[in-house]
Amino acid sequence: MVQPGSFAVPLAGLAAAFAKGLPWTGSGNRWLLTSLVLFLSLAPMIPLIYLPRGRIFEAALVSARESGEVTPELRAAFGDSLVSFARIYELAVVGIVLALMVTKPFRPSRVEDTRSRLPTISGRCGKSEPRIA
Repeated sequence: MVQPGSFAVPLAGLAAAFAKGLPWTGSGNRWLLTSLVLFLSLAPMIPLIYLPRGRIFEAALVSARESGEVTPELRAAFGDSLVSFARIYELAVVGIVLALMVTKPFRPSRVEDTRSRLPTISGRCGKSEPRIA
């Protein structure tokens, strides 16, 4: 997530969808908006978890190198449960987004799709009703 290129990939994907005229929230494309929201949920972890805890880890690593042994501070930095949670959440989001990209759920069901394509006949008062063959 912290790598600069990690934001280039979704931006390129959104630009490609925009160039093809695909709506982000249109029928059959809601997976795109869901993926984007999940991806953006990772962004706050950078300034709130990764950067501050990274500084703590770096200081503990420098101290351990100077002393020539693993210090309690370095052990604590390695065992930081908040960073572990953030990494697990990040992996889960990547897996879910990947699954959404492959399966593309949220499509209209076949019954709804079939009904929308049935030819119609004019009924009373100008209303259209599906024609049953």
